[in-house]
Amino acid sequence: MLVLSLAAISCSSDHPSYLRVAANTWIGYTPLYLADDMRLFEPDLIHLVEMSSASEVIHAFRSGAIEVAALTLDEAMTVLEDDFDIQVILVLDISNGSDVLLAKPDIPSIAALKGKTIAVEYSAVGALVLDSALKKAGLTPADITIRSCTLDDHAACYQQTDALVTFDPMKTHLLEQGAKILFSSAQMPNLIVDVLVTHRQVIKEQPQQLQQLINHYFAARTKMTEAPEESWQTLERLLKIPTRQLHQASLGITWADLALNQHFLASAGGIHTTLAELKHTMLTRKLLKRPLNTDAFINDQFVKQYANQQHGAKQ
Repeated sequence: MLVLSLAAISCSSDHPSYLRVAANTWIGYTPLYLADDMRLFEPDLIHLVEMSSASEVIHAFRSGAIEVAALTLDEAMTVLEDDFDIQVILVLDISNGSDVLLAKPDIPSIAALKGKTIAVEYSAVGALVLDSALKKAGLTPADITIRSCTLDDHAACYQQTDALVTFDPMKTHLLEQGAKILFSSAQMPNLIVDVLVTHRQVIKEQPQQLQQLINHYFAARTKMTEAPEESWQTLERLLKIPTRQLHQASLGITWADLALNQHFLASAGGIHTTLAELKHTMLTRKLLKRPLNTDAFINDQFVKQYANQQHGAKQ
């Protein structure tokens, strides 16, 4: 796998002939890592760059150091808000239990968190999970003390507070330490979504490479379905995360296959409902400074082209 730091890629040409695609080590992005290890990405066309965090990916994307970024939908919206002309071109996964509100073993319910301290990352995903959990118990943010907690500090924050909003692989690690799930993203379907985004100019200038990227993503997904044991062993080697933890983490997401992408990215698809909910939450929690027009935010041309290719191959 190609692993480069932001400083290293920033020194490359402003307009390289290849696509630089960046992702951090989240379970939902693993088909990209697998495709790279399978050497599906031709070196002169696509470079995969592994980064340590989503914030590093966002910074690289904003600065032009990469052309394509794997982000959560809310992260992509913060880039859109700053007048970057970007579009979503692929859904990678949907959280279906991976994002959770964890509590200490002696806390029996969400209602029991009234007057307690909950640690949460300052993000739309964190806000969505926390707000949804509180509403279920008839609580509001005023009923608890909220402590801001960055991703790197999730383990420490869990020890120092009564509950924590987190996700895999930290979720699995803390469950093994005795933490209890009070609420999960399975109870708020289709709201936490990971996507590939790129600039509209890249879509105009490098559509063939973007199409190859999408095609190879789906090829790697097929590999994971047809040869799961071999795929998990490869990912354990690449990500330095035990197969057991990777597999357990994968149970908390819905992988985005072709059918899901076709449905979700369609003009009346589920992503538009998700966008509306996200915008409301992000504006309420001041994670967005202004309302956003997302009418042209979704581009399903590459998914459609892949579907057409598959249909043609079967005839």
